[in-house]
Amino acid sequence: AIGFKINSVLDPTWKVVVVNIRLSRICLSMLVGIALAVAGTVFQGILRNPLADPFTIGVSTGAAFGASIALFFGLGSKLFLGFGLIPIASLAGAMAALFAVISLGRISGQLRRETMVLAGIVVATFLSALISLIKSLDEESVASIVFWVMDSFQGRGWNHFAFALPYMIVGLVVMWIYSRELDILSMGDTQARQMGVRTEKVRLRLMIGAGVLTAAAVSVSGVI
Repeated sequence: AIGFKINSVLDPTWKVVVVNIRLSRICLSMLVGIALAVAGTVFQGILRNPLADPFTIGVSTGAAFGASIALFFGLGSKLFLGFGLIPIASLAGAMAALFAVISLGRISGQLRRETMVLAGIVVATFLSALISLIKSLDEESVASIVFWVMDSFQGRGWNHFAFALPYMIVGLVVMWIYSRELDILSMGDTQARQMGVRTEKVRLRLMIGAGVLTAAAVSVSGVI
């Protein structure tokens, strides 16, 4: 009864501003912050490099490239299954960049942490050049691309939260399952193998899990 009385006297405008606009952006920003923090920790742990992060690995730039392609073709206002195409395109671009880094980082069929960082820098630089090319080819989309790349939660809502949440849950579950192996990998591959960790398999799955977290976060917030 108390809840009914409270709802009955609330100004509809107030409910829209607080619940649909402010609260949704607060929840989304918390979700993005958690995802990027966990992803950064994983990248630094498996690569044993304090400078490793989603941007260095190229995942963030891949998301920006996917969004730039969508904006270049005028898909910014299009919808697919109720969602805007920009988050979908940026998610696809981020995952494509991740798998490109994994492919380039292999030497003799094995993932090596030294080559992974170099491959990430190469992919990020190449995609940044392509984004610049897209902006030069279509001056009308420059403002939209620059605004998206600068990152913002403006215009985001519960639909963006619902879009990113399943991917983030999957990534966080993968991180939780392999949390012990991640701690062991931080000591080095030799020690990890001696303790029974399948380093190649675990590193690949952790990379994919962290990539999914990053891709989901960047797809709804821009390149943070």
